[in-house]
Amino acid sequence: AGLYGFLVPPDFENSQLYAAALGVLLFSTYVIAELYAYFTDRDFVCREDDTRKINNEMKNIISNSGRSTILSRDLSWASDEGLFEKLVEKAKRDELSIHLQKKTILSEKLKEEGASVIYYEYTGFVPESRFTMMNSGQSHATIAIGFVRDGKRVIRRYRNGEEATFHLAKDLLRVLDIAVANSRHA
Repeated sequence: AGLYGFLVPPDFENSQLYAAALGVLLFSTYVIAELYAYFTDRDFVCREDDTRKINNEMKNIISNSGRSTILSRDLSWASDEGLFEKLVEKAKRDELSIHLQKKTILSEKLKEEGASVIYYEYTGFVPESRFTMMNSGQSHATIAIGFVRDGKRVIRRYRNGEEATFHLAKDLLRVLDIAVANSRHA
């Protein structure tokens, strides 16, 4: 009875063989899922000055379907033509939200294309962290945070619900939104 009885009908002649095959299938599925998670969740690491590799990784990050939310100081990394094109595509599909310290030529172009842009310059706050959230507002959202460690550029990804870091970044965006709204009323 139970789940086993549901999966293996009592009249099945080779129920032990069927159960063994089902066990192998379930175990294989688990191993494949774990390998996928291991290879997709690894840190991206390269030399700090390897702009080409960093830009390629950023293209991969923002090419993700769904809404992207970016917290940046000046979007200087987006001056790469291929990267900027990806951002424009997202802006045109209403899938891009940007939090910047102050206006830039790039941010104004993206705003013209449909991106939501929030400037936090007047709050007096300058965050040390910079990050990109993929699939913002979705249960499967992911955040990529870039930093330098031992002369290497590292981009680490965190999934929604698995790391406190993800929620701290989400909270930071909310606090900035509130601070910007309040500074407009001051």
